[in-house]
Amino acid sequence: STAAAYSSIPLPTQNPDEPKFLYADLGDFGRTEPVAVIDTLDVAPEYSHHGIGHALLQQLFLNLGALRIERVETVVDRQAFPLLGFFYGMGFAPSQRLAFVKRVGK
Repeated sequence: STAAAYSSIPLPTQNPDEPKFLYADLGDFGRTEPVAVIDTLDVAPEYSHHGIGHALLQQLFLNLGALRIERVETVVDRQAFPLLGFFYGMGFAPSQRLAFVKRVGK
């Protein structure tokens, strides 16, 4: 069994029903590397293009740096051009790893 470590960032919010933290999974597929994986990053559409996503990732990078994480990874659909542009703008670049998928049961 693989235990995952998480970094959480408190988020300011006025609505008690909104999530209070952004979580980052520190590692993937049982690897014991100083790597964090972003599974989900979402900003409500009415708040997009206001710098919130940039601010969330900047704070995440600071928190992960304090934890001595050396690399942050994520997976983005190759057709999600706005999201690709966002991650390129935040300093991400394509990796040498390929994601493979196989449908089952159909």
